[in-house]
Amino acid sequence: MVRIFKTIEGAIHQIQEPQEDCWIAMTNPTATEIFEMSERFGIEVDDLRAPLDEEERSRIEVEDNYTLILVDVPMIEERNDKDWYGTIPLGIIVTKKMIFTVCLEDTQVLTRFMEGRVRNFFTYMKTRFILQILYRNAT
Repeated sequence: MVRIFKTIEGAIHQIQEPQEDCWIAMTNPTATEIFEMSERFGIEVDDLRAPLDEEERSRIEVEDNYTLILVDVPMIEERNDKDWYGTIPLGIIVTKKMIFTVCLEDTQVLTRFMEGRVRNFFTYMKTRFILQILYRNAT
């Protein structure tokens, strides 16, 4: 699933088409969605697929026209009526015009941003957004 968000007049809004300074949130994207994003924005298919591999390790890779940041985010699984904590990779891809997140599942870390519950969050402030994601992930 691909959702696109943009800060308009100080509030987060979901929009239909990518625009400059928007956030593209990809949750368990299909192969078609990955290929379309790769072709449209010049991001390597392997870099869009990397966060979908549960064994992927955290790292930062700098490419010619974007930067890939991979981190593990906590997830709660319920097994036998007990909560089990694990992690899954979250990919953050930053280009000059927009920011992408790629993850296997919706996470609490990103859901709070999508719902507009994070103060001082603006999609056009990409570096601040990355730091806010990392801070939310750490807490």
